[in-house]
Amino acid sequence: AASFDDDDGGGDAEEDSFWHAHQYGELALGTYDPYGTRGRLEVFGGMGYGRSRGDDELFDESLDGSSSGDFSGSYLRPFVQLDLGAAYSVVEFGGAFRLAWVRYHFDEVRGTPGSADAQSLLSENFFFTRVGGPNVKFEATVGIAIQMIDSGAAADAFTWMPFHFGIGVRGSFAKPEPPPRK
Repeated sequence: AASFDDDDGGGDAEEDSFWHAHQYGELALGTYDPYGTRGRLEVFGGMGYGRSRGDDELFDESLDGSSSGDFSGSYLRPFVQLDLGAAYSVVEFGGAFRLAWVRYHFDEVRGTPGSADAQSLLSENFFFTRVGGPNVKFEATVGIAIQMIDSGAAADAFTWMPFHFGIGVRGSFAKPEPPPRK
């Protein structure tokens, strides 16, 4: 994943540019309960791990007083998630609510080893669509993230993008269900 913004409102787009690039994956375990003929309620708990690097205008002011520079780091992201949706033969859709605690460690700031951490509690609300067979589905999500709490030595340095989208593959170890009735 990557993000780029070429203007923070300061005027000079070349000087205002910043970017972030991420490598991220997550695993979750959960359960679901059908309701009615098509409805689904799902509950998950999981953990994500990622690495990022980038250049940001404001990310490290709390680290060393500078206003711009490159950085790299890693983050852990435990979460709980509640999905509510509907299933039709090969398509599922619905909405979800996720609480995620992100702990980011700055590995390097402008070539110097980093030592600060930033932590944040995020509320993520999104819509999903899944297409596939009974045990493997491709998933697309789009939503919004709201930062609820931030802390740590580099709390002011923690930046996130409020709008997000994702694609992925979802697998199920459950015995396939019979197709929904029409």
